[in-house]
Amino acid sequence: MSTNMHDDQPGHWHTTTRGPDLYVASPAGRPAHGAVVVGHELFGVTPRVRRMCGRFAAAGWTAIAPDYYGRSGARRVGLGHDESGRTRGFGLMGGLTREGVGEDTRRP
Repeated sequence: MSTNMHDDQPGHWHTTTRGPDLYVASPAGRPAHGAVVVGHELFGVTPRVRRMCGRFAAAGWTAIAPDYYGRSGARRVGLGHDESGRTRGFGLMGGLTREGVGEDTRRP
């Protein structure tokens, strides 16, 4: 199931059955050179991360940003760059494990 939650962004969200939700941006009207995985920052898959995916897509690459925080039940998080966002982001980051992030990165 794919949904575009942010019409101003170049890609779309893709819900998987076995892994994290993925934000995916692909080149328009041409085959991709390949794919890159874009790991999100403390604040989640923010508009900035989605725009970065769009820049890769414009350069001919499919860009995939896994929602690593989804394992904690906080799906498709995009926190503000403020004290509240930092506090929540550090809380979510504390729930990540090296194994989980590795698995979610390899799975897409």
